[in-house]
Amino acid sequence: MLRPYDFILTKEDFLFVVKNYEEFDGFVIASPKYAPYRLAKIKFRGKTWRMLGDEWSRINNPVDTTSRILEDIIPYLKDYEQTVDGFRISRQDIKEVFSAKDSITRLIYQESEERQNRIRKSTKKLVNFLGEIIPEDSLGLTGSSLFGGEIEDFSDIDLVVYGSDSYKLMSEFLKESHLSEIHFRTFKEWKEFYEKYGVVTPISKEQFAKHMVHKYDQFLMEETPVSVFAVRNNNDMKLYSLYKNAKIEFGDYIELEARVSDDSESIFLPSFYRIYNDNKYYVYNENRAFLFQAETNDRIAVSGEFGNDLEGNKWIKITPNNKGFILKVDEK
Repeated sequence: MLRPYDFILTKEDFLFVVKNYEEFDGFVIASPKYAPYRLAKIKFRGKTWRMLGDEWSRINNPVDTTSRILEDIIPYLKDYEQTVDGFRISRQDIKEVFSAKDSITRLIYQESEERQNRIRKSTKKLVNFLGEIIPEDSLGLTGSSLFGGEIEDFSDIDLVVYGSDSYKLMSEFLKESHLSEIHFRTFKEWKEFYEKYGVVTPISKEQFAKHMVHKYDQFLMEETPVSVFAVRNNNDMKLYSLYKNAKIEFGDYIELEARVSDDSESIFLPSFYRIYNDNKYYVYNENRAFLFQAETNDRIAVSGEFGNDLEGNKWIKITPNNKGFILKVDEK
C-alpha cells in the first residue's frame, strides 16, 4: 500500500509524489512532481534531472511557476479528479510504483560505491549513522534521492522516517551525537535561510529562526542540506483520523493563547495539536514551518481559521496561505 512520499509513474509517464495513506483511504491522492523533458521542456533553476534512464523536468516549483508550465502539463492531467490535496489516481492509471523504503536497500546493498556521487555517499553515511539506533525499515528516501538522481552541489537529501517512535529516537540521537559530519544551522543561518528561500509564513525571520534552532528535521550532512519527512504508522493516526472523518465549516479568523495538551502528531504533515485555555481546541496545520513547533505543556500563541465539527469540537486551521501560525510563548 502506498504512503506519503512514495512515488508513482502514471500512464502519461509523469512521476507523482503520493500525498495520502492508500491503506486507510482506499484510493491514491498524488501531486505531479517530474515530467519527461520531452513532454515539458522546462527547467527548475536551470536544471533537469537524469533518472530512470531519462531526462526529467521538475514541474511543481512554487517560485517559478508560469502559465507556460501549466499549459505544458494540464492536458496530461485532464483524466484525473482534482482535490484540495492533489489528484486522485486510480490503480489502472499507474504504470509503476516506487517505495521510499525500497530506496534504502538499493543505497546500502545494491549500489556500488564507485558509481555514487558525493551526495549519495553522504546519504549512505547518514543512513548508517541512523541505523545504529532505528531499524533500516523505518527509513526511506524520497524526491530525486529515491531514484539516485541527485544533482551535485544542488540537490538536498530527502529522508523519510516512519513512525513517531523512530522519529523521536532519531531526534534524540542527533541532539546528543555531536557528529562532525552533521551541522545544525545557527540562528543567523536560519534568518539567512528565511530570506534566501522566501519562506511562506506570516511570522518574522527572527521568530522563524528562534524556533527552527530547536528542531531536528532540517540540517546539513557534509554540507548537503537534509530534510526529514515523517510518515505515520498505525498508532499515529488518532487526530489524523478524527480530522478526516469530521465535517467542519471553517470561517472566521481567530487568534488566542493556549497551552498544548497533546503534541503526539505534531511532527507529521499535516500536523495536529490539542490545546486548551478556557476551551479545548484541535489545531490542524499544513505549514511545514510549524511542525513540532511546541511540546505538551508549552504555552503558545495560535491563529488561523476557526470552525466547529458536528460533534461540537472546536478546530483551528493553519495553511501556508491563510496567515495562520503557531508560536511558543516565553513564560516568565
